[in-house]
Amino acid sequence: MDRQELRMTHSGDPSTTGRVLIEGQFCGFASLSIVNRHLAKALLQRGLNLRILPTDRSEGDGELQRAGLAGIAVAHADPVDVHLRNAWPPVTHGMAGKRNGLVCWAWEESEIPPLMAMRFNRDLDFVMTTARYVSDALRRSGVIIPCPIVGNGADQILSQARHNQAPEKTVKRLLHISTFLPRKAPDELVEAFCRAFNDRNDVELYIKTSPNPHNFVRRVVEDTQSRFSVPPRIIIDDSTLDGAGIARLYQSATAVVLVSRGEGFGLPLAEAMHLGIPVVAARSGGQADFCTERTALLVESRPAKSKSHVASTYGLWEDPDVESFAKALQQAVDEPELTRRLSANARRLASESLTWDAVASRVISSLSTQQTSRSSAPSFEVVSTWNEECGIATYSEQLYGDSALKDGLAHVWARRSLKPTEANSKEDGVTRLWGYDSVSLQRFADQVGNTALAPVIWFQHHPGHFSADDMRKVIPALRRGRDRLIITLHNVHETLQSDADWLNGFDVIVAHAAEDVEELGRAGFRGEVLPHGVRILGASQRPNPDNFVVGTFGFLTEHKNLELLVSAIALARKSDPRIHLVLANAQRVERQSRVARSRVDALIKTLKLEDHVTANYDFLPDDKVVKLLAPCDLLVFPYSPSPEGASGAARMAIALDRPTLLSNSGVFRDLLPFSHLVRNLDVETLAEAILGLAQDDAIRTLHDRARRRYAETHSWEVVGQRAANLMRIS
Repeated sequence: MDRQELRMTHSGDPSTTGRVLIEGQFCGFASLSIVNRHLAKALLQRGLNLRILPTDRSEGDGELQRAGLAGIAVAHADPVDVHLRNAWPPVTHGMAGKRNGLVCWAWEESEIPPLMAMRFNRDLDFVMTTARYVSDALRRSGVIIPCPIVGNGADQILSQARHNQAPEKTVKRLLHISTFLPRKAPDELVEAFCRAFNDRNDVELYIKTSPNPHNFVRRVVEDTQSRFSVPPRIIIDDSTLDGAGIARLYQSATAVVLVSRGEGFGLPLAEAMHLGIPVVAARSGGQADFCTERTALLVESRPAKSKSHVASTYGLWEDPDVESFAKALQQAVDEPELTRRLSANARRLASESLTWDAVASRVISSLSTQQTSRSSAPSFEVVSTWNEECGIATYSEQLYGDSALKDGLAHVWARRSLKPTEANSKEDGVTRLWGYDSVSLQRFADQVGNTALAPVIWFQHHPGHFSADDMRKVIPALRRGRDRLIITLHNVHETLQSDADWLNGFDVIVAHAAEDVEELGRAGFRGEVLPHGVRILGASQRPNPDNFVVGTFGFLTEHKNLELLVSAIALARKSDPRIHLVLANAQRVERQSRVARSRVDALIKTLKLEDHVTANYDFLPDDKVVKLLAPCDLLVFPYSPSPEGASGAARMAIALDRPTLLSNSGVFRDLLPFSHLVRNLDVETLAEAILGLAQDDAIRTLHDRARRRYAETHSWEVVGQRAANLMRIS
C-alpha cells in the first residue's frame, strides 16, 4: 500500500452494506479483543447496522459494557448480509452471511500454509487485511478472492496517555515492546544495541515483555553482553501494565524499536507515531505501509526460511542486517534533527490514517464496492524449452498448459529442435530460435526485442542453457516493449557461481524452495517461491498383490544412482523374492546418459535380474508412464546431492498416489514430510529400507493421507494460480 492508499478515508454508504455481524474475541485483554472492540465502536459511529458475536464470553462482559457494545452482542449467528470474523485460529466454515470474510486479518510471514489458502478460496468472499505485506502473502499463496487493505488503528494510545505527566529523561532510552519470540529478532536487537553503544553509559535499552515458556530474554541479554568489554545498560521488564502504564513507557522513550523478522502490522510503532516518538523499524513487513523513509529509521534485511511454528513449507521471514540495525539505533540517539523531522511526518500520517475511524471508513468502502472474486490470467510470453525431452520443457508445458495460466499464454520462444526431423514442423504460438551458438542467440535477441506480444515475459532459466554472458546480451531485448520480466531459476546454486549481476534486469526472480530464495538473499537478490506442481494421473490399483513392485522414474543420469538401486533390489530379493523392479528412465542424448544406461544394463545381467527388472529407456507420454508404473507398490529415488531446485520426477509418485522412498537430496525438501527416508546411500541400507517397507503395509502407507493432501494443494491448477498472482505482486 502506498501512502495515497494508506491515507484513503473516504467511505461508502453504510446503508448499502445491510446487516453486518462481527464474530471473534471481544471480552478479554488479548490483542484481538482490543482490535475487535475498537473496530466495532468505530463502525457503529459510522452508522453501520452492526451486531457482534463474542467467542470469549467466559471472560465476562465488563469490557463490553465499558466499550458500549453489550447492547449489540448476540449469542449465535443468524443469517446476515455480511459476516465478518477476526479470531485465531482463522476458522472459515459455518458462516452465516450472504458475503463472508475476515477483517483486520494479519499474517507475519511471506505466505500462508496451502491448506489455509484452499479454505479461504472455498469458504470466503474476501479477506480484509492489515497491510499490503499481508495481502501479498495471501496472493503469493494462491488466494484468489479479493484482499483489500484496511489497516489497523492505534489512536487508543492517545486517550491512555492524555493524563500522564511526561517523565524526566535522565538517559536516552530505546524502548522495545514485544513477546521477545524468535520472530521479533531478539538476538539481533541485543547484538545491534551492544555494538552501537559499547562503552557508553548515556543510553539504555528497555525491553518490555511478558513471561512465557519461549521467552529467553535474560539468557539472550546475558550471552550477548558477555562478549562486549563495557556493554550498555539493558533493562528487562515483564510486569503487567495497564494502558496508561504502557503509555508512560512510550513517553519515557527517546525512540521505539521494533525490527522484526515479520510483522502483520506493528502496533507499537503505530502507537509511538501517534505520540510523536521516533521509531526504528524493518524496511520489510506489515509496518512498511507507514514506516517509510519519511517517517522512520529503516533497517535492511534479507529473506530467510521461516522457523516459526505456523510456517508454511515455503514461508520466509526477514533476518535484520545487524550493521544496518546498529547504525539506525545510533541515528535514533545521536541525530535529533533527523528524528524530529521523521517523527513529525509520522505523527501527521498516523493522525490521518492509523485511526479506528479511518479503518472503519476503509471497511465500509470495501463492503460497498462490488469486487470481482476471480481475475483472468495476465497475458504473457514464455522463454523455455518446449515440447521436447527436457525436464524444464515438461515443467513449462504443465505450468502454462494445465493451469490458470493457459488462457494468458501469448507465445513461446523455444529452443531449436535437437531432432532434425522435427526442425521444420509447425507449432502454433511457438517460435524456435535460440540454441547454444552466438548466431542463434543474436537471432533470438533481435526477434524477441522487435516482437513484444504481451506486457509480461517469463523466462525459464537453467545455466546449462543460458550463460551469464548470454543473459546480459538478451535482457535488453526482453525489456523492449514489455512492462515486466520474470525469471524462474531451476538451479540457483550454479547460477550464482558466476557473476549474476544480470539478475537485476528482472522484476521478479522465482525459485522452487524457500532455501533457494534464502541463498539468493545472501547474494543480494530478492526472490519469490513458486513450488513445483503435481499432475494428478489417477493410476489404477496394482493388479497382482502377490508381487511387490518397486519403481523409479526420470531421466537417466548418473546422480540418480540406478546402479545402486539395482544392486539393492538384488540384495533385497534374497530375503523377499516377490520384489520386482521397474525402471522408467528416459535416456538423454548426452554421452553420460548413454554410458549410464550401458552400466545399468550390464549390472542387471551380471546380477541375473533380467526376469525381475522391467526397463524402459524411452521418453514416454503420461498415459504410458501410468501404464508402466501403475503396478508399483513403492517408488524409490535414491539421488545423490544435486544443485537443482526441485525434482519433477519424484512428483510422479505423488501423481500416481504411491508411497515414496527418498534420499536426503535437497531437491526433495518439500516432499520429505510425507515420504520415507533412506539416510545412507549404500546397498545394504537401501535394501534394508526397501525390505522393511515391502513387509509392513502399515508403515509403507503411513504417509498416504499427507501425500494426498499435498497433491491437492500442489496441483498445477493451484500452482498456476500462485504464478498468476506473482505477475501482479509489485
